[in-house]
Amino acid sequence: MTMLRQIVIVSLLGLRTLRRRLWQSLVIVVGIVFAAATWVYTDARMHVRRGNPIVGSAGALHVRTPAGWFFACLLLAELFLPLYVDSRGMA
Repeated sequence: MTMLRQIVIVSLLGLRTLRRRLWQSLVIVVGIVFAAATWVYTDARMHVRRGNPIVGSAGALHVRTPAGWFFACLLLAELFLPLYVDSRGMA
């Protein structure tokens, strides 16, 4: 085997490992975001049942229902998760 062929094989093995680790990281992050959105949904639903709904807004976006909070946190977790926690403290 030539030196160049050995380098290519080692590089391809390293690329496979890197790709696998990136997928694992993506699955972990998506799992954490889904778990947080699920917690937000159950907590918002409990507040609605108590008669004290959590209402929040970010610019022109207004979130009033537990399902709205769930999808907002699922899609834009960096914006709506802190907004939910802040709005929850005010309720």
